[in-house]
Amino acid sequence: MINTPNTSTPINTNLSNTPENSFINLCTLNIRGLNDLMKQTQLINYLESQHYDIIGLTEIHFSTHYNTHIFKQHPTYHAIWTFDNTQSHSGTGLLIHKSFSPFIIRISQHLERITTVNLSFKHQKSLRIIVVYLPPTTYL
Repeated sequence: MINTPNTSTPINTNLSNTPENSFINLCTLNIRGLNDLMKQTQLINYLESQHYDIIGLTEIHFSTHYNTHIFKQHPTYHAIWTFDNTQSHSGTGLLIHKSFSPFIIRISQHLERITTVNLSFKHQKSLRIIVVYLPPTTYL
């Protein structure tokens, strides 16, 4: 038997990236390295096409701030990175849609493997996002 969706239920088609939208679209991705400019471009194009508001990235493998260049002045996403210059198998990041940037009240980075962002909205509504990369014990 094949289950078909109930077509009488209204579907939210509002995919705008605004805080007024009733949904915040989140995703996480173990990117397994983001040093390649082509991979960075493909990632941004995909995220924009899916209308993600907040993206948690793990295992970015950045070793210098030069690797983050495509994200520095990006018109859609605000990028926050945590990485260790001495260990290439680490790093986390958050890409936050620029419409949510004014709501960022705190950014914390811990142990080159944890990125935390606190957002504060109207009516005392808050959101804390924590991205953690815990590598295999061989990289600790």
